[in-house]
Amino acid sequence: MCFRIALIAPDADTIAKTAGAVVDEWGDEGWKPRYNIAITSKHPLIVRQGAVLHLSPATWGRPSAKGITANTRSDTLLNSDIYSKQLLRKPCIIPASGFYEWKKVGKARYPYHIQRKDKSLLWLAGIYWNDTPYSQFSIITTNANQQMIPLHDRMPLILTTEEFGDWFDSPLQRLHEEHSVELIFTPVSQRVNSVQNDGPDCQTPTVEPPAPPPTFFENE
Repeated sequence: MCFRIALIAPDADTIAKTAGAVVDEWGDEGWKPRYNIAITSKHPLIVRQGAVLHLSPATWGRPSAKGITANTRSDTLLNSDIYSKQLLRKPCIIPASGFYEWKKVGKARYPYHIQRKDKSLLWLAGIYWNDTPYSQFSIITTNANQQMIPLHDRMPLILTTEEFGDWFDSPLQRLHEEHSVELIFTPVSQRVNSVQNDGPDCQTPTVEPPAPPPTFFENE
């Protein structure tokens, strides 16, 4: 799944220029690089209004009776009439410099920071709702590719800038397609485990976690 992301771009204009978008008012809080963004945080998303892309402030997660929906599975979008109609009305793109996933070794969990091989921005596919003062979004997840499988069986759906038009025109079709973005995986500091930590040290590289102990059958 995807429950932590980072966005360390220097300002909103940098993201908007790369995406070909215009910047909407960010608000009184201002802009700052974020190294450890958790659910319910304020975060920018890209939406299309007419033919124009807008970079707008939003909140990560959609409250419901079952909790906060931070991720939405691609198969849910394909099989649920309610969700598929919402995606057709409100597709969005969430910019990120990277995201985090944890590798389980025995009872321990080790964080990895995941980013594009060329370290450019990631564009995560999403769905949003705008019936609150700040729009609320959920990151769409799909089956993990071969790179991701050692960590988790799910991952965010990642777009390229060349796919933006197709995503906003036919988002359901893109859910059937494979990932085309090459990623790198870096084991990082356990400081990222706490949402209270939000500085560069969250991405301090560490050594690879130990291999899991052999099972009984592997010893035979």
